[in-house]
Amino acid sequence: MNLADAGIVLKDTRPGQHRAACPMCKKQGRDTALSVKIDADGGWVAHCHRCQFVANAAGTRQEGVQPTITVAPLQVQQDELSTQWREFWDECAPIAGTLAEAYLQHRRCLVPPVDADLRFHPKAWHAHEKKYLPCLIALLTDALDKTPRSLHFTYLRADGKGKADIERPRLLLRGHRKAGAVIRLFADDCVTTGLAIAEGVETALCAARAFAPVWSCVDAGNLSTFPALPGVESLTIFADHDKAGLGAAHNCARLWIEAGRHARIVVPKQYGHDWADEVTA
Repeated sequence: MNLADAGIVLKDTRPGQHRAACPMCKKQGRDTALSVKIDADGGWVAHCHRCQFVANAAGTRQEGVQPTITVAPLQVQQDELSTQWREFWDECAPIAGTLAEAYLQHRRCLVPPVDADLRFHPKAWHAHEKKYLPCLIALLTDALDKTPRSLHFTYLRADGKGKADIERPRLLLRGHRKAGAVIRLFADDCVTTGLAIAEGVETALCAARAFAPVWSCVDAGNLSTFPALPGVESLTIFADHDKAGLGAAHNCARLWIEAGRHARIVVPKQYGHDWADEVTA
């Protein structure tokens, strides 16, 4: 039996190990579940690592098991932090004396007050790495009414001298609302007539060396739409010096000025820098 008779299509039929789409389970896209080994004399054997389909040049064929296709329901984005993650947040410890504090000090950040919405967990699960890592946990709450919305994870090196050496050291909870939420690095009681904002946590806490209280908006999108707060007369925006950062800062300032408030934008000298870069430099 040749490869075509078995329904196997290869771009290269030279001797060696090849990967291809399985003719049995036929998953769409760039499927490479089928392993095909071709000998120098033209013999071959194929095995699917997903459905266990087997075929070879001698004509032996095992159909394998057609995978059951299930359709997952569309995930609805939650407006509030789920019970499971509220309990996880309650398990987290204050950052004082932890690896999280060592990380912030290493990044030249001002360590925030004890009532900041930052905590530490020694073994937080990383969904992509499939392992537990120490982590700086931030609570996202609605900028206006303080409703808990989501959590932000910064996974750390074991010595605290930087983020974990993984592909995605920062994650947000899936299926939870981020829009309109902030990380309160200083409690509302500290916010009287003036407030500062920045994008990331480290950027905000480096900016806090110059002005506090300060909150993190997580990213440029959230900073762009940060609303005028009741009772707060002025806003200082510590902008990232790039196209997205400057655009977000100017849009936010416009919202505050249109609401009859005062807003100013402070920008690092060097293009491409945020305030964490500026302080480190």
